[in-house]
Amino acid sequence: MSHAQVDRFETSDHVVTLRGDTAIVEYRWQMAWRAAGADHNETGRDVLVLSRRDENWRVVWRTQIPSVKSA
Repeated sequence: MSHAQVDRFETSDHVVTLRGDTAIVEYRWQMAWRAAGADHNETGRDVLVLSRRDENWRVVWRTQIPSVKSA
């Protein structure tokens, strides 16, 4: 946060798939921030895989998939 200021962060379209002690969480995100004097706006999806160990959920894998910008 010392190099950027987040102006907006929103999530939507949440999907949770639970199979035993594994969960997959997906959601859409939109973010606006300012860095190095420039404004930025991006959208995409996050996918997280969680594992339950000792009754606690832990993220074991995560990826962000940015939306493709049209030309």
